[in-house]
Amino acid sequence: VINSLTNTSITSINVGANPKNIKMDANGKLWVLCSGQWDPTYTFLIKPGKLVRIDTATNLVDLSLPFASTFSQPSSLVINAAGNTLYYSYNSAVYSHAHTSSALNATALINRNFYGFGVDPVTNYFYGSDAVDFSSNGKVIRYNAAATVVDSFAVGVIPGNFYFK
Repeated sequence: VINSLTNTSITSINVGANPKNIKMDANGKLWVLCSGQWDPTYTFLIKPGKLVRIDTATNLVDLSLPFASTFSQPSSLVINAAGNTLYYSYNSAVYSHAHTSSALNATALINRNFYGFGVDPVTNYFYGSDAVDFSSNGKVIRYNAAATVVDSFAVGVIPGNFYFK
């Protein structure tokens, strides 16, 4: 934790191996997605990934949700505009997680692996990108809030991230 006024370290918070994404929810809690740590031969995860919630008032971890697989890393944590639903990629699917839930969702929202994804803060539509072969144009698939495909369209090479204005 860094004091932005003095640029000094206040404390450290142990969240897990390889923290990748950080998002703030509607209750002011900080969520950290940790991808875990591979063994030296990249055969399996010696430290599986975790989704961790931090109470920003105390700087303490108040919830730690480990992922079961030692062969798949969670990635790409995003949150909707209301700050009450998180989304992440895991085991070639996209999962949702209510910010009040104390357990990982066992059922995938979308059974598809994306190169990148985002949530439109106005429409709550979900956008997933497919890099195809990483040398030709990719595509974006748009889903409504019920996870039903709305449409898809061609984009440039290796579409990986989304920005909504």
